[in-house]
Amino acid sequence: MILAPLVWLASSALGPSHRESRTLAGSLPRIAADPDSFLAFILLGLLSHALLIPAVLGVAHLIKGRRPTLAFVGAALVIGSSGSSVSLSSRVSSSCNTR
Repeated sequence: MILAPLVWLASSALGPSHRESRTLAGSLPRIAADPDSFLAFILLGLLSHALLIPAVLGVAHLIKGRRPTLAFVGAALVIGSSGSSVSLSSRVSSSCNTR
């Protein structure tokens, strides 16, 4: 439960700043200048999403005794949104392949 946010923080440190990432045109010069850093940003983001799933399932297991429906719905929402984010990240990384 602690490792996923730490990996996400490392990923955010490698990625484009929030001021630059509001538009793709602002981020492209930095990505083109250092594509390896952008690849590390994407891979660490994917790893953090992968680490988030066991953490969410562990919390859902703890809550299951008191509120099973809430545990199931909450875990499904987090895992579903994490999956869609991973899909979007992998699509962006494959379209920005500069080599």
